[in-house]
Amino acid sequence: MKLIENNFFNPKTLNHFSSFCNMTRMIKKYILKMSELAYIRSAILDQADLSAFKEKPTFTVLLGVFSIGFSFVLGWPTIAALGIISIKLQNPWIVAVGGPVAYGLSHLVFLLGMYLSGAKYSLIFLRWLTKISMENAIVANATGFKTGKRGMYGPRCKHVNEAVDLFPLDELMAGGLVDYILGAEPGPGVFVLGHNDHPERRGYMKYFKMGDGPLYPFYVPYHLPHLEVPLTVARAVLFRDAAVAPIAGPICDVITIAKRDLKKGETLDGIGGFTCYGMIENSRVCQRDNLLPMGLSEGCRLTTDIPKDRTIGYGDVQLPDGRLCDELRREQDNFFAGV
Repeated sequence: MKLIENNFFNPKTLNHFSSFCNMTRMIKKYILKMSELAYIRSAILDQADLSAFKEKPTFTVLLGVFSIGFSFVLGWPTIAALGIISIKLQNPWIVAVGGPVAYGLSHLVFLLGMYLSGAKYSLIFLRWLTKISMENAIVANATGFKTGKRGMYGPRCKHVNEAVDLFPLDELMAGGLVDYILGAEPGPGVFVLGHNDHPERRGYMKYFKMGDGPLYPFYVPYHLPHLEVPLTVARAVLFRDAAVAPIAGPICDVITIAKRDLKKGETLDGIGGFTCYGMIENSRVCQRDNLLPMGLSEGCRLTTDIPKDRTIGYGDVQLPDGRLCDELRREQDNFFAGV
């Protein structure tokens, strides 16, 4: 009875919560519209390149970069703090009003930062947000799907429904593929191609306007990491339930490739640096060619010259001494050897 009488459950509070949800939906819609811009899409999918930071930035650029960083503090951390204060003070108005304001303001500050810093610096921050090879390597290792070629196919199309004709059917049927498409409507999102060649079921699928088959596209037209990450963390901490986990042995890795011509004695600076970038590759190829995983590249010193866009292997570098990550990788490779 005490719980029902609490301020958080009175009709006015529920109305405030409804308003908060409506405002959140409006913000989502605005984010989706922004993500449809070709500039932002290409920024997300391109390889990260920090060469712009070699030039001395102007005060305006520095202010823009600071604004972009500050926008992340204004988002969920601020909303979480407002929630705690609301509970402490028993005043739901604080988070009901302050939450949407802080969330909306964080996006306005982010856009202001992009404008002030210019396209060159904005692209860098957007590229940091998504590593397409890293993401798909996680999916590959969780599903057992492989990549059709190094770096994936990544075909361009106008609508996600066209994806059914863009990938080799024999490779899809030989265990599945991880891949992506460029320029496809509707908006950014996630898609899956399903297969069914049962005559009766194909008839039903055609009736429901899913196409002629045997491949059928299923998709969600959005990808909202700012909203999904807290729920994923809560799921892991509260319920001990992983959102995704490896299905068996390694399926795909992200390998290290020279971003420019590199000289003997240079030290690799890892993900998002000046010296190298990562591309997804099947783990069997990585083991066969003794290729250096991108996640272990930082701090490795080259023992030979490496031309631009060539893969970097363990034989091309000297690993830093005493790293736990190298010991764990060796243990993993030995455990799954021959699998």
